[in-house]
Amino acid sequence: MQTISPSQFKIGLLRNIHLSMLRWFACNSPFQTLRVAMYRKAGVSIGKPRMFGGHVWIDLWAPVKIEENVLLGGYTFILTHSWIGNAKVAPVTIKRNVEIGVRTIIMPGITVGENATVGAGSIVTRNVAADTVVAGNPARLIRTKEKTKGV
Repeated sequence: MQTISPSQFKIGLLRNIHLSMLRWFACNSPFQTLRVAMYRKAGVSIGKPRMFGGHVWIDLWAPVKIEENVLLGGYTFILTHSWIGNAKVAPVTIKRNVEIGVRTIIMPGITVGENATVGAGSIVTRNVAADTVVAGNPARLIRTKEKTKGV
C-alpha cells in the first residue's frame, strides 16, 4: 500500500474540487461558449463544435476528445469509467461531423466515427463506425449513410 503525505493529499483534494467545480459550471452554463471553455479548462479536448447542448456531463477519469463540427445534444452523458461488472476506465473519442441526439449515454472506451449519427436516448456500448446511423438501447446499426459526391 502506498502512503501519501498530508501535503500530497491536500493537493489531490484541491485538484478534484477544482475539476468538479469546472465540470459543474460547464454542465450548467446557459452559454455554449462558456460550456466549451470550462470543459477545455478541465482537460477535455474539444474542437470547434457545431452545437454543444446544455447539461452535457463529461466524465474526467480518462481523456475525452471531441473533434470539430460535432453536434452534441443536451443532457448527454459521456462516461470514461464504469464500476458495474468489471471496473473499466477508458478514453472516449468523438470524430468530426458527428451528430449525437439528446439524452444519449456514451460508455467508456467508445470511438464514434466520422459523419456518424447517434439517435436520441441511445446508450452507446460499442464503437460506432463512420458514416452510420445508430440508435436504441444498446445502440444498434439503423442504416449506413450514402456518401454524396462533390457539389
